[in-house]
Order: sequence, then C-alpha cells, then structure tokens
Amino acid sequence: MPGFTDKITSQIMNGVGAKLAQKKMSGNMKTEKGVELTPIGNGQALHPLAAHALLEAQKGAGFQFNIQESFRSEDEQRARLDKYFAAGMPGNSAPSRPGWSRHNQGLAIHLEPGQQDYEFLQQNGQHFGWVEDEESPGHFDFVGFDKEWEDKLYLPDMTEEGSDYYGKGR
Repeated sequence: MPGFTDKITSQIMNGVGAKLAQKKMSGNMKTEKGVELTPIGNGQALHPLAAHALLEAQKGAGFQFNIQESFRSEDEQRARLDKYFAAGMPGNSAPSRPGWSRHNQGLAIHLEPGQQDYEFLQQNGQHFGWVEDEESPGHFDFVGFDKEWEDKLYLPDMTEEGSDYYGKGR
C-alpha cells in the first residue's frame, strides 16, 4: 500500500486531526493529560490523531472494525492492575501502571485475533501508524509514523526506569 503513509501523514499534519480534536463528546471525555478524546463508535474513544488514523485504516479495509476496547481511564487501569495482583499475577505480561498505558492516552485498541479487522490491521497497520504489540495479540498501539510523533501525542516521559515505551503499554 505505498502512498497511504504519505497521504495519512499529509492529512493529519494539514489539520484533519486538529478538526477532529475540535469535535465534542458528551461529557467532554478527556485523558488525564487533558487531551479531548474523539468518539470512534460503539462507546469507544481515542486520541484525535489515532482516531483519524483508525478511520483511514477502516476506509482502506473497506469495512468498520469491531473495536473491543480503546481508551481506559487511569482509575480503570489501576483496577485492572489490582485485579492482576489479586489473581496472583497470572501469565507473563502485567498491565501497565496507571498513566503509563497507551490506553490511558487514547492510543491503543484491542481487536479479536482471527477476525477480518484484526487480520487487516496486523498486515497493513504500519501504513496507518498502528502496530501490534508482540506480547499481546489483538492489542494495537498508535505510534504515528516516526519519532517526531511523540510530541504530537502528548505521551508521558517514558525514559525513566519502569517505563513501557512503544508497544509495551496495555
């Protein structure tokens, strides 16, 4: 799919993402960092740039994705982490601490592995700024298209010890 990345980057950089950011959600749903989220349907919401990139991916696929999960508040993240520890830390991948999950920033989604939307994003997501987490099938992170995107996404400083930089936050 050559050309999609350039087209998406151009659209977002030329204000399409900014226009999406101006959309209001009922209740003005925002991340803890103050970024207003953009609704993506089915009660789900994402960071405006991630929402636009997901919309473009759906257009490229020719169908709407069945998003299982997207934004999650820091309180929801804390509850998820507490449940993990209460269960005796099953599995090999702990949930990120509150504020460190890409879900808390509106920059992650879950799709059902084996479904058509999952297969499409797994094979083509990089053309739209989405990558699958190697440790968590079905978990996709919006990382943009290059390192410069980090500033545009308002990410926390993930250089300190214990961070779960790109692709590790669930």
